[in-house]
Amino acid sequence: MPFQTEWLVPNAVIMTRFFGEATKEDMITSGNRSVAMIDSCDAQWVHIIVDSTAATTSPSLPATISTARSTPIHERAGWVLTVGGQNVIVKLAMGVARELMHLRTQSFDTVDEAIAFLKSADEAIDWSQARTELLTTR
Repeated sequence: MPFQTEWLVPNAVIMTRFFGEATKEDMITSGNRSVAMIDSCDAQWVHIIVDSTAATTSPSLPATISTARSTPIHERAGWVLTVGGQNVIVKLAMGVARELMHLRTQSFDTVDEAIAFLKSADEAIDWSQARTELLTTR
């Protein structure tokens, strides 16, 4: 599987990592899995970190926009933080997705930066429950 979607902090933060060739179908499947995970808990907000530093390719801009339009957004989705893959196309796609989906998003160079942002943005997250094994590269 070219992606992994797991609870980084149970019922608070989802970590999705893409590996190798990320496709539109992978993005849709990952998004649907995240929505199901949010449905499985009763937290007020669930944040998502999407790490694409290990992705070797990503879908085209039109495919990314199409995916953004067709992916359901959960009403309890908090911040969606992207890590890596910050080339011009990805930045443009994130901007379009932000507008289409009305997401609260930020982009970072590293997962550590994304986590530091979340720690300041949502102090209710219990980071002592973090699954640190998910932070090591594959």
